[in-house]
Amino acid sequence: MILFIGDGYALGDNAGAILYRRIMEVYGIENFCYFGIGNRTRKRWPSKYDNMPKELHSLRIWPRIRGLKYLKKIPFIEEFYYFIKIPFVRYRLKRFVKKNNIDRAFILLRADVLSILSDPIIIEDIKHIGFISDTVKAEQADKKRIYKLKRDNYYKAIRNFDGIFVAGEAMDNYIKNNYSQKTAILRLGYENNIPETFTMSKDNSEIHIFFGGSVYAKNEIEIFAQALSQFQKENSNYQLVFTIASNYKLKKTYDNISIEELGWQSERTLIAYMQNSHLGYAPYKFDDKSKHHMSYAFPSKIGFYLSAGLPIFFHGPDYSSVGKFFNNYKCGVHCSSLEVKNIVKQIEEILLDKNVYDNLLSETRVAFENEFSLDVLGQNFKKLIE
Repeated sequence: MILFIGDGYALGDNAGAILYRRIMEVYGIENFCYFGIGNRTRKRWPSKYDNMPKELHSLRIWPRIRGLKYLKKIPFIEEFYYFIKIPFVRYRLKRFVKKNNIDRAFILLRADVLSILSDPIIIEDIKHIGFISDTVKAEQADKKRIYKLKRDNYYKAIRNFDGIFVAGEAMDNYIKNNYSQKTAILRLGYENNIPETFTMSKDNSEIHIFFGGSVYAKNEIEIFAQALSQFQKENSNYQLVFTIASNYKLKKTYDNISIEELGWQSERTLIAYMQNSHLGYAPYKFDDKSKHHMSYAFPSKIGFYLSAGLPIFFHGPDYSSVGKFFNNYKCGVHCSSLEVKNIVKQIEEILLDKNVYDNLLSETRVAFENEFSLDVLGQNFKKLIE
């Protein structure tokens, strides 16, 4: 049985939780037991998980308990509580392991999971496989002492584990080159929702551009909307529709283009919108402070767009991790400029040339089948876990 150590409740709505759920379902729920370390929740597990051994624990002061949230305002109380809880959670983990027939461990190297890995080998003489979805710098928002513990344990686990799953090509190269570790790329897999036929007709005057997910690159998406407005002004025979499926609302009003702000929607609803769109927009931050993160993280929305056959307009700096993916698959364009005129030029190159667009469409199918299908997810998970 595989011991899966994750960051809290594994079946949430965010991309990470969707990946964890699909790993278990593709490989077989009966092959897992789950030990979660993260924020507590009252959410129930679906009935098909009833027989899977599972425990959830937290190192945090739980704000839902009346009165405890006020404790967090006392200086150092959160760190004190956090460090007091670590040996207790490790003890509960040891007990959990003894109750189950564990022969392998699959451990997320992120969030509060990192804090229990001062001794990264949970069970002697079994395979320990880590999964890095992000760099440890993503944890810097935590308290300084907690972040230092997480950072130290992150690198300790990479050095001592038997293999590391990563989300993209850039992190794959980084781990191989710096730690000589066995690696495999593990990305969120999707069902094939690519329309049977879709093309950019020469007389298609309405063009739909889609964005879905959380907005971290706020400056970039605002500049992109400005570029769409400029494109519309210069190409009045087209009507651009920018669909944003996010809680984020554009800060400015942009003339000429239609903007649909959907808020959060179900995956099925988003797929329907993507199937009727022409481009998927994926922005990354350009600021120097975000450089390390943008160099190694890989956005899950890339696979989501490709699962609906949507060519990608990736908007990020030259060093972005996604650029390396586009070296292998010409399923989109990489715009590395914040200048409106340069963005407009690249939009025109895609949308005003039917042959260019149709070539991107064809490559989306190849990229999806090779990298993001559910079959590929299962095959990639077996590379290190077996």
